[in-house]
Amino acid sequence: MIRFGPSGIPLSCKGRTLRDGIEDIHNLGLTAMEVQLVRVNLNERYAGEDDIGRTPREIPGELIVQIGRKEERKEVLTSALDGKIEKGDVIYSLASGIAGDYHELEELGELARELESGRTEVVGSPDEILTLVKNAKGVLPVLNFAHVHARGFGLFKRPEDFDDVLAKVEKVSDGGHIHAHFSGVEHADGNELRYTPIKKGDLRFEPLAECLLDEDYDLTIVSSSPLLEHDAMYMKVILERVLAKRLMRPTKPEKEEKEEKEVRRR
Repeated sequence: MIRFGPSGIPLSCKGRTLRDGIEDIHNLGLTAMEVQLVRVNLNERYAGEDDIGRTPREIPGELIVQIGRKEERKEVLTSALDGKIEKGDVIYSLASGIAGDYHELEELGELARELESGRTEVVGSPDEILTLVKNAKGVLPVLNFAHVHARGFGLFKRPEDFDDVLAKVEKVSDGGHIHAHFSGVEHADGNELRYTPIKKGDLRFEPLAECLLDEDYDLTIVSSSPLLEHDAMYMKVILERVLAKRLMRPTKPEKEEKEEKEVRRR
């Protein structure tokens, strides 16, 4: 079974709740919607005695991103991390697992630079990801065709190219189901630069559609293109067009096919 949908609530959705998004997905004729869990919230509190006179960078155990201060009866927000916290200020800190505070964040930055060792790749190869999945219990792969295409210097050109990668991912997926992302992509020197609408990139969906019709994959394809639901519907239409062409293609009698094969052998 092949499912299509956008990465998050559709851009055209008037409401911004998950319920609104699901209703819109149904009305658009799509069959999937990836729920985004990367949104972050801010914790809010008044500055305490220990905070006054210190900068946001100096506060332990919090990633403070904004300070709210009353000026002429209005709250003015500032993101200056080196400004001193004053009495009566409202502190807004990031509710995120990135790091506990700015000291830890700096340590993570230094560690990342050390591990980089001159490498410019920002995404892993399929083999690296599959090795991680095999060795880490409870981890499942998400196949991002744009990433793999970029890492492979424009890898995906033929249906066989897609089939090679899909077959590997299917072996380590949950019950054979594959969760995948698709979009256009700008890339250079084996690195992804940015996502594009599908029509603007060199990653074409038609060969993938051919592959999916040749094989029996259970696949959810999420549009991560800037056009979200538009490109999700575009992929669905392309798959239907490729299928329609196959159904309309006249079939040759079995005897005629055998004769053609014998001629080719000669």
